[in-house]
Amino acid sequence: MTGRVAVVGVGEPLANPEYENIIENARSLGLEVSLQTNGYSLSRLAKVKGKVLELRISLQTITAAAYRTKNYSVAFEKYLSTILDFVVQHADYHKVVLSVLLIRNNPIKYLFIGAEDHRPIFLQIFRLRDFVNRLSALMNAGVIRFNPLLDNRIDITPNLEVNIDEFVPWLGDVDLFENEDAHVASRTRRTPGGCRLFKSGSMILSDGRVCMCCRDAEGRTAVGQLERGKGLADILNSDKYGRIHRAFEKEDIIDPFCQLCKGANRYKFPVNILDFFDRRLMNRVLV
Repeated sequence: MTGRVAVVGVGEPLANPEYENIIENARSLGLEVSLQTNGYSLSRLAKVKGKVLELRISLQTITAAAYRTKNYSVAFEKYLSTILDFVVQHADYHKVVLSVLLIRNNPIKYLFIGAEDHRPIFLQIFRLRDFVNRLSALMNAGVIRFNPLLDNRIDITPNLEVNIDEFVPWLGDVDLFENEDAHVASRTRRTPGGCRLFKSGSMILSDGRVCMCCRDAEGRTAVGQLERGKGLADILNSDKYGRIHRAFEKEDIIDPFCQLCKGANRYKFPVNILDFFDRRLMNRVLV
């Protein structure tokens, strides 16, 4: 069983009036706390300073054009500068992770074949090096070498990391699944594929249900429910969870909802032969 709990949300965790109590309760159980925020309410972190081991800021956009796709009210440079100033002033955090959204599959599609709404996000990959250099200068970290096409993590300092979130269309969908009736279907077929999100940890909903998918706010991938006398370890050691876990390790998807997830093939590389040549072209441009 993990010794860490991640305070995240489909909305903004720091907007929850109980966020301080949630963190305190987790610490009282001996758990390390990781907090994920969009960076709009960083001033509220003062109340829990020293109680959060890892702070993850979902920056996502590093250009003004990509930022406009988010419909935020604060001006881009003010938003970005506020976050970067916070990072510099709070370098004593054990770990700060800045998440950036990139499109690294099918660049021809996003540049020339429709998908205009996603084009600003795709173009961020050409500005990633500028962003990393800006961070490096602020932190006096020197030259940072990385491959923008392949690296998923860029270490700026031992305490500061840039994490790459891969963009796929379903990230913008509230409903991850193809239909709402999967729970009534009895499926025995196996679907080839894997899910990196499964390995990142389970989600515990407000009603105590434990879900396999950290993006499942509806509880459709629930494998059990926390109750008196039945803890998280009992659920994660259950036969049902064990079967699903072992199947994922073999690149098999056996859960009905996971089989219908639009992101099931998200991490396959290359996605197709066109994508393979796209990546070779991008590699020559970026590296």
